[in-house]
Amino acid sequence: MNLRNLYQALAAVCLFVLFCGAFCRLAVAQTPKATNQNTTRLSRLANSALELLPNTSFEEDAKGWGLQHAVVLTALNGAGKLVQLNAVGGGSGKSSHIGAKVLNIPVNKKLEFRCHLKGTNDQACLKVNAFAYDAKGRMIQSWSSEAPASDVDWSEFSTSFTVPSDTRTFSIWVINASGKNAFVCRPSLKLSSDQRSRAGQRFTNSDAQEKGQKTRVLSVHYKTCVSSLFPSESGTVTFPVPGLYREQIPLSFDLTTNPSSALLGYVIKKREDKLNWVCKVRLKTSLEPVVIKWESRVLVAGRADTRPPSVSLSAPNIVSPWRRSSLCVQSDDRDIKAKALQLSAGTDDLETYVRNVIRFTKMNKGNGTVFDALDAKKALACGGSCTSRANLAAALMRARGIPARTMSHLPTWYGAEMFEHWLVEYWHPGAGWVWVESTLGQYQPAPNTLVVLAISSIEDENKCEDPVHLRAIMHGAPYLSGRELSGELFPSSKGSESLQQANTVDDCGEIRGTDSELAELKRTALLTFNRITYQTGLNSQSAMRTRGVDSAVHEGTAKSLTDELKRGL
Repeated sequence: MNLRNLYQALAAVCLFVLFCGAFCRLAVAQTPKATNQNTTRLSRLANSALELLPNTSFEEDAKGWGLQHAVVLTALNGAGKLVQLNAVGGGSGKSSHIGAKVLNIPVNKKLEFRCHLKGTNDQACLKVNAFAYDAKGRMIQSWSSEAPASDVDWSEFSTSFTVPSDTRTFSIWVINASGKNAFVCRPSLKLSSDQRSRAGQRFTNSDAQEKGQKTRVLSVHYKTCVSSLFPSESGTVTFPVPGLYREQIPLSFDLTTNPSSALLGYVIKKREDKLNWVCKVRLKTSLEPVVIKWESRVLVAGRADTRPPSVSLSAPNIVSPWRRSSLCVQSDDRDIKAKALQLSAGTDDLETYVRNVIRFTKMNKGNGTVFDALDAKKALACGGSCTSRANLAAALMRARGIPARTMSHLPTWYGAEMFEHWLVEYWHPGAGWVWVESTLGQYQPAPNTLVVLAISSIEDENKCEDPVHLRAIMHGAPYLSGRELSGELFPSSKGSESLQQANTVDDCGEIRGTDSELAELKRTALLTFNRITYQTGLNSQSAMRTRGVDSAVHEGTAKSLTDELKRGL
C-alpha cells in the first residue's frame, strides 16, 4: 500500500469514529437529561422488575410489548431499557406507541396499569388506551385516559380497569400522537394492590373445591346516597341485608350516615316472604345529599361441590311457585320456550340440562337488540348484564318445568366496587336448592365466596317495573333486590360519591377449629344474629361489636371468635 492510500484509509477510519461519536451523543441527547442523581433514578426505574400478567413481556418483538414508530434505548450507564416514542408530527393521523396483548386476563377484577413517562416539551400529553375482546375477536369494552408527560422529570402514571367476564383478549397501549419525542419505562399491568392477596386468575371449579369447604368470615360494605326536594320532612330507604340462609350467619351490623344528624333510626326485619331480611332506614330529609353506609361481618361455612343424584323431576308444593312465568322471568315466551327445547335436545338428565343453560347464558350475545331492560326476554335478544342472564337462566329452567329463582348477592371474587351481582338457584329433588352462576357459567359456586342479599319471589318479579327514580335500576330487576326509596327521596351524589351503590365484599380469612368448636361457633353466631335484629340506629354498641369481631377473626380460631361473640350477648 502506498502512502497516499494509507492516508485515505486513516481518514476514512477517523470519519467513521467521528460519525459513531456523533450518533452516540445524539442517542444520549434523546434520552432524558441526567445528572448523577438523575442517572441513579433512571437506573432504578429501568431496572425494576416488571410485574406483568401472563403472556406479557417487555421486549422488542410482537410476542410482548409491540412497538410502532418507537425504539428501545439502553438507558444511561447501561441501566436497562426504556422506550422512545418517536415524534410523528401533529395532525398527521399517525402515532407511535408501545403496547401489549394479554391472553390470560383475570376477569371481573380491578387491574392496574402503571408506567413512568417523560416528555421533551412542557405540553407533552400521551394517551393510554385499552380494549377488551370476546372469543370471536369483537371489542366489548374500551378505555381511554390522558397521560401528561413532564419535560422536567419522570412522572408516574396509573389507571385501572375492570375487565368484563366475556373477555378473552385484552390489549393496552401508550400512544404518542404529537410532534415531539416522549419516553416510557417500567410498564406494568397487574391486579390492584388491594386485591393481589385474594384474587388470582379466573375462578375455576378446582378453586372452589380447594376453598369451598372452609369456614370463613366475609366483610360486606354497602353504600348509597340520597337527597330530597323538600327539607324538614322524613323519608325512608329500604335495602336487603344478609340474613340466615344456607351456610351464612351475620355476626355484626354497623350503619352510619353522613351527616350523622340525618339518621332518625333504623330497623332490621324479616320480610313477609319469610326468606329475606331488609334494613329500613328513616332519615331527616334535606336538600343536601345524605350518604348511608353499612357494613356487616358474615360467617359462612363451606360446602363441598358434589354431583346431585340422578332423579326424576319432581318438586314439593313449597317450591312450585318458582315454576311460574313472571314479568321479568317470562318462561312462557315463545322464543324462550324454543331455546329451552333446543338446549334440552339429546338429554333427559336434569343436571346436564342446567349446565347447558348456564353455558348458553354465559356466551349469549343476542341478535343486536338494544340493551334497555333486564328481563329474560330482552336478555335472550341482547345478552345484557348479570341480572339479565340470571333472569334468562331461570326462565329457561322454568320453561322445562324446573323451579328456579334469581338471587342478588355480593361476591368476593369481583374485588372492586359494584352494584350487586345475580346468580340462579334451581330445585333438584335429590339435593334441594342448587346454585349456578349464569354469567360465568359455573356450577355450584362455593358458598363461602359470596354473601346473599335477596332471594326473589314471584311477587318480587312481578313488581320489577317500580319507578326507576326510586331504585336506580332499569326495568327487570325484582323488587327489593336492591335499594328502594320512599317518594320523598331520590338518588343523589356527593362529590365523588357514585350515583349508584358502591358495594364490596372482602374475605377476612379462614376460621379454624375442631368440629365441636365450629358447632359451638355456629350456635353462638345464631344467638348473635337474633341480637342484631333488635338493633336500631340509636345503638352505639354496633361499631364496637364490629371491631371486636375483626380482632377475633384476625386470630383465626373458632374459639376466639366464639368468646368474642359471647361477650356481646
